[in-house]
Amino acid sequence: MDRKISCIGGLAFICAGLAWAQAPQRLPSTNLPSLAGSRVTLPAASRGRVAVLVIGFTQGSSDPTSQWAAKLATVPKSLPVTQFAVAVLEDAPAFFRPIIETGMRHGLSKSDQRNFLILNHDETLWKKLVGFRYSQSDAAYILLLGRHGHIRGHWMGLPNAVNWSGFLAALRRVEARR
Repeated sequence: MDRKISCIGGLAFICAGLAWAQAPQRLPSTNLPSLAGSRVTLPAASRGRVAVLVIGFTQGSSDPTSQWAAKLATVPKSLPVTQFAVAVLEDAPAFFRPIIETGMRHGLSKSDQRNFLILNHDETLWKKLVGFRYSQSDAAYILLLGRHGHIRGHWMGLPNAVNWSGFLAALRRVEARR
């Protein structure tokens, strides 16, 4: 009898641990400047809406992040999503950051500039959140956030058929949770 109770207790402990490990992680509150000059606090800025963050850690990630932005413009209207671009500039010398930001601002509309954010701190934390790989430092990193700021999916690389179909499936699941 004691052995049975011990096994049940151990099983309950394991199940509780698995449930905790599978609980979605919430994006930590981060206040970031936008290219439009305003400040945006994530995930609060998307509260109540599904959001996607397209994150680039290097200058070489410009092309992959642009490809994701273009592909996200094709998301069906039945799946509304708020898009934010996040350029991580913590490793760039502070002297060059304004020059880099001016270059990024070029060609973007004012509305796109409001959702284009600059991350100058906590790079290590963000790298952990997206599953950053140094061998893929020039890749685009994508986070899908649910309505309450929980991370509901992440992707790395180009919006190829596998990544795109996985993203759309996750977006549909999140949208179905209304």
